[in-house]
Amino acid sequence: MVTAITSFIFLLLQVGVIQFQNVDSVLIKKILGALLIGITTYIGVIWVVSLNLTRYKLLTVPMFPSLLLFLFTMFIQLSLDQYLLRGLGLQYAAFSLVTVTIFVIITYFVILNANILNISSVNVIPLARAGKSAQYIFSLIANYLFLTIIYNINVSNILRIIVTGIFFFYIVFQLNWVMSLSSNRNVKLTVPIMVVLFLMSIVLNLWPIPSEFIALIITVFLYIIFGIVLETSDKLSKAVIFEYFLVTILVIFFSLIVTDWGINGRLIG
Repeated sequence: MVTAITSFIFLLLQVGVIQFQNVDSVLIKKILGALLIGITTYIGVIWVVSLNLTRYKLLTVPMFPSLLLFLFTMFIQLSLDQYLLRGLGLQYAAFSLVTVTIFVIITYFVILNANILNISSVNVIPLARAGKSAQYIFSLIANYLFLTIIYNINVSNILRIIVTGIFFFYIVFQLNWVMSLSSNRNVKLTVPIMVVLFLMSIVLNLWPIPSEFIALIITVFLYIIFGIVLETSDKLSKAVIFEYFLVTILVIFFSLIVTDWGINGRLIG
């Protein structure tokens, strides 16, 4: 039911039925449209997973699905303008069909996963581990979407830094909760990881590299950091250590390839 309602609203946004005529700023219109999706999702998830939903869980269980769908909606709306797809007839219709289909799939599974995580926080269930892994993947997707959006919209650097810091804190905070850590330890782990990601984003923002690759690099390092955290119950195997080492080397090499140094060109290639 919630999936159907949010997907229908997303479709209305796509075809232009829902508009905000009294708002002059195009960016604000997109934010309001995405916010409508986010609020609808938040209320819907509360209705679906109302079992033992404490105040602490209100920041994690319903908040993350609404955030992810908010980011996905913003990403699609910005993509429509970036690639000038609006009003192209068949191409626009095909793009809308694909994005609505993806939206339906993401909405269904992220709400289902929220329900699994909520139940697993109260009772031991077989799907708990699968729910944690799914949330891990969803968080990486949300991180990439957010960074791609924040580095491609016209906002002040100060606002971009503040919003990025808040986002990093939340994304790490909810991932720590998903791993069934206590609230005290959650905050203790959240702050240092958030600071590392935050400083990395500032450094990369000064680096002559396309914004899409900034998002990819930070997302990869988030994958490595939480991949290590997820392995805390067991010792890291040599294969896992080699995997993270190889990924790090590839990211550094890839970054040097796409870096544009201006007059002198790229360092590699």
